[in-house]
Amino acid sequence: MDLQQINKIEGIVGAEIKDLKIIVRTAPIYMGGVLLGSFRIELNPHTDSDEVDDKIAIYNEDTIVTFPKWVIADIENPPIGNGFHHPHIWNFGEQHHTCLGNIEDGVLFLLKEHEYVPLITILLEFLRNGYGWEGVEEGEFLSYWEKQIRC
Repeated sequence: MDLQQINKIEGIVGAEIKDLKIIVRTAPIYMGGVLLGSFRIELNPHTDSDEVDDKIAIYNEDTIVTFPKWVIADIENPPIGNGFHHPHIWNFGEQHHTCLGNIEDGVLFLLKEHEYVPLITILLEFLRNGYGWEGVEEGEFLSYWEKQIRC
């Protein structure tokens, strides 16, 4: 694998291999003119797990937005420090989930085929634009980043 090619992708500030994972760091990401933060993308092509979140994990390195009250209304004592890393990425306790929607199959195919440059390029586009989810188009969740509500 050629980390130099990954590092040449516009919007990438660094890539490395650590513990058999490919770790990619982004420059600050904006969605709809709103600063979300810089992200760490972890690709684990060697896992035996069938779970997407074990193969691809994306973390906001700067701003994790606290869950709005309507998200956690039915949960007693929700864990502190959890929330949205991105309108399509959240963590709650030990669970971390990236909702890739209609790009999931293609992204997993590229990971399986070790096509890392197109994979990272697609994930960057996903971070910048989502995949057409109404909440993002309407700015429903983006308003939380505008207010910089942090955990």
